[in-house]
Amino acid sequence: MQERGFTATSVDGICEAAGVTKGSFFHYFESKEELAKAAINHFSNCQMQAFEAGSFHTFVDPLDRLYGYLDFIATSVRNSKVLKSCLIGNLTQELALTSPELRSVCAQNFSWHIAYLQSLIEDAARAHPPRAAVDADSLAHYFFAIVQGSHIFTKATQDTKGMLDNLEHFRRYLQSLFAEKRPQDTFKKTNE
Repeated sequence: MQERGFTATSVDGICEAAGVTKGSFFHYFESKEELAKAAINHFSNCQMQAFEAGSFHTFVDPLDRLYGYLDFIATSVRNSKVLKSCLIGNLTQELALTSPELRSVCAQNFSWHIAYLQSLIEDAARAHPPRAAVDADSLAHYFFAIVQGSHIFTKATQDTKGMLDNLEHFRRYLQSLFAEKRPQDTFKKTNE
């Protein structure tokens, strides 16, 4: 579903790829929609586990943790083994108007990720009062709009430069907001 989308992914194809019978599939899932819900939740949980295991959590300074989070994403973008796509974003685009239930599951999973980033921004703002008022929830939503839009351009161009540039622009915005002089980030490194 991440590579082909929901509609183009058949139950037969899923069973063939997984090496199971249709009977086995329907023993665990009532429908392809039920599998999609489980896939969305699994995808989201794997991402959250990866973020929670990220080395940026070892940074004492909350602002360093926030920048480390951005660096963590940039490293993933540069990793040629990581699929440059978001299952939640893909399924939201494909199914938001036709499957309210799956749209809701996607929205819930986006909310978890947004809340995670929101907490990093709030911690940084407490430790380093920004030069202007910060709405951490709105800023986290903005960041995820940047990331999801960047995924679309990455698919269209088959090039991660735009995603890395957008991460750098967001980082510079944070640096101006927090009036911090930090070492230049490495988002523009050549793709591996």
